[in-house]
Order: sequence, then structure tokens, then C-alpha cells
Amino acid sequence: MHGIRSGLLCLLLLPTTVALSKDIDMSACQYEFDATNAALGMRDHGKTKADLEATLPPRAKTRNDPRAILLHAILDDIYARPDVAAFPYFHYRGLVCLTRAQGIDVRIPFSRIADDLVACQDRHGTDKSEALGDCISEAVQKHL
Repeated sequence: MHGIRSGLLCLLLLPTTVALSKDIDMSACQYEFDATNAALGMRDHGKTKADLEATLPPRAKTRNDPRAILLHAILDDIYARPDVAAFPYFHYRGLVCLTRAQGIDVRIPFSRIADDLVACQDRHGTDKSEALGDCISEAVQKHL
């Protein structure tokens, strides 16, 4: 993970609040959970995309660094659609990662599902709830 400044790295190591089945091995997705949680927190506390990108290696130098590629992708998503609240985005990312971790190749571009996430949060609010989680899960299933 060379090239990522320590300030962002420290935030990526913060604990997450994922509540999923204990039968699922979440370790394969822990970095993605932490990166998503940290980036959303910084976005929601006023950090700009440029502020956060300045802590990452340039895209041209990250072709072989999956963690840096992931961080750039998360920043692209959350700043392209700031109308998607933290929990809906976090839950979408988590579901997609855990599905991949179970050996299912799933690629749901955020741009394709973002409107569905906004519709879910419009119906169920932006705070974590069973109804919101179910709605997001249904949206992910629709795009598989």
C-alpha cells in the first residue's frame, strides 16, 4: 500500500459498523469496508475529492495496486453522487464485495444503481434500518 499517505491510512484502519450474517467471512472485504467508511466520513465532514485524491498516488501509477484503484473508485462514486447518503452507499459496496468474496463475479457500476439507492433512501430514510437494507439488497439483486 505504498504511496498512500499515513493520514488517510490511519482513517482506513478505523473500525466499521457492518452488521451481516456471522456465516459470511467478511475478512476478504474488510479493507473495502474500512476504505468506504473512511471516505464517506471525510466527504460528510467537508473534505473535497481533490483533498482526498492528493493523499493517493496518481491513477497512472496505480494500475497494479488494487487498493489504490479501489480508493480512486470509491472517491469517484461518492463525489459523483453526493445525493447518495453514507449508509446506502456503504451497504451497496458491502453487498457487492461480499458477493464477489463468495466467488460470484459481480460488477454493478455505481452509476447504474445510484438512482435506485436514492429511491430507497427517499422511501426509508438515510439511517441504517432493516427496511433500507432490504431495499438496497433488492436493488443490487435487480442489477445482477
